[in-house]
Amino acid sequence: MDFRLLPLKKEFIDLVYAIEKRCFTMPWSKEAFLDVLKSSILQALMMLNSANDVLGYVIFCEVADELQILNIAVDPDRQQKGLAAFMMTHIHSLALKHGRKYSFLEVRESNKPALALYQKFGYKPYMRRPNYYSDTSEDAILMRVTLKRKS
Repeated sequence: MDFRLLPLKKEFIDLVYAIEKRCFTMPWSKEAFLDVLKSSILQALMMLNSANDVLGYVIFCEVADELQILNIAVDPDRQQKGLAAFMMTHIHSLALKHGRKYSFLEVRESNKPALALYQKFGYKPYMRRPNYYSDTSEDAILMRVTLKRKS
């Protein structure tokens, strides 16, 4: 595949935000993405192809012995090609390199493709937040995994 992961840059925010709006019924605001760039805690990576098209992005933080995945998305026209799995593998590797032991995330209960991806990586549900999503009153499923090096 022809892509690379780079730190998110301000000049790509509009493209990332366009993907966000296409992927989620309750998207983050453009200001939230700009705030990520100002944060000393949050990290953001964007996936670009050779034409500098944004294919996807991931926002996460590393705190104590944890990786927390806050947002991950792939352009809907480019989904089901392993791009999200590549980003997950990459940030898991980074987290392990930095001494993190666990990873946590939250997902909408109806997001079956995301649930399948997370389960593929060994994530297990550990808690529900009832009526978390105000647009549908859906529950949020909180998931976690113990990070392990691939053999």
